[in-house]
Amino acid sequence: MQKEFEFFITKVYHGVGAARKLGDIVKKVGAKKVMVFHGPNVKAAGLVDPCLKSLEEAGVPYVVYDKVEIESPMHSIEESAALGRSEGVDTCVAIGGGSCMDTAKVARMLITNPGTCRDYTTNIGTELYPNKGAHLICIPTTSGTGSEVTFTAVMHDVENQRKISTRDREKLVPDYALLDPEMTVTLPKDMTGATGLDAMAHAVEGYLKPEAHVYSDPLCLQSMKMVYENLYNAWLHPDDLEARDNMLLASNIAMGGMADVGVQIGHGIGQALGAYTHAAHGVTCAWALPYVVEHLCDTEAPKIREIAKAFGLQLPEGASNVEVKDAVVGAIKDLSAAVELPMPRDLGFTMEKDYENFVKFVMREQRLLQMSARPVTEENVRAYMTDLLHR
Repeated sequence: MQKEFEFFITKVYHGVGAARKLGDIVKKVGAKKVMVFHGPNVKAAGLVDPCLKSLEEAGVPYVVYDKVEIESPMHSIEESAALGRSEGVDTCVAIGGGSCMDTAKVARMLITNPGTCRDYTTNIGTELYPNKGAHLICIPTTSGTGSEVTFTAVMHDVENQRKISTRDREKLVPDYALLDPEMTVTLPKDMTGATGLDAMAHAVEGYLKPEAHVYSDPLCLQSMKMVYENLYNAWLHPDDLEARDNMLLASNIAMGGMADVGVQIGHGIGQALGAYTHAAHGVTCAWALPYVVEHLCDTEAPKIREIAKAFGLQLPEGASNVEVKDAVVGAIKDLSAAVELPMPRDLGFTMEKDYENFVKFVMREQRLLQMSARPVTEENVRAYMTDLLHR
């Protein structure tokens, strides 16, 4: 008997020029007033103005929230929601990466629901929003988070130095996603590498979850294959539209495959270290990815062999589970190095100064750590953090 699963539908438009459909889509949802979310870098890259022009041509009035911050801090979400309420906004448009999309996802819920971000976190529960939010259209400018098709958003609780999620399977899912590779070609090299490895993390973590099923597995494997084959080219040749397009699809496919399966130990480590180091989410999840495979070497050995095949690794005949695991871990580390992923030591973090805090912050993330097929102990975490701080 196959496992039960749910599939969450966001209408996806894909292709060169897809972002230019924005005006038609806001009219389709019956928008009366739109709020456009973006940050300064996306504006400077020239990605916002064509979208605003599309809204103007559609004759739909809009207001702009241009103060989106990295990692979606709660104060930014609540500030934008207050603007949306005061302006009578009924439709939101997010132009940016995961932080922008997550900010818009939660803000559009707070426009129509009482309370603050803290009233809707997974620490309290899920499916907590009483009212449907404003319409949401996402235009990703990175290839990693896949937030344009998920029912989850991650917020930064700055006061308590923690990343906290909010989830609603019915109400938080965006209405539309416009996947346009032209919107990603200006992404800087460092973010291309980090967000691409985040897509890989989603695919690997979802594939190795106990809840993985017949629908999620092939999508996650396809995403891994596409990231492994295209990330370096997209990083090395930013104008390679085919590589950019494949990365955009890989990110979307990964989240389409594992949205109801979820992440696990890797994102537990990644979110914890992101809160402590303030490094980008994709960077910290990429730090953790080898330890997902390491941790599940015994419990998920057949699937790790499938990952090796997806990567196209040449293994000796009769390779042991440990040899296969080592090859996959090595391939992930090599790809990270190829796209010049900064490691903790590059950012000034050391064994002597930061090891105990690394362990402490990771051990706080029990909800995500215990989603692994194999229990995660403090001894495991100490071993992984020791390795990480020496890489």
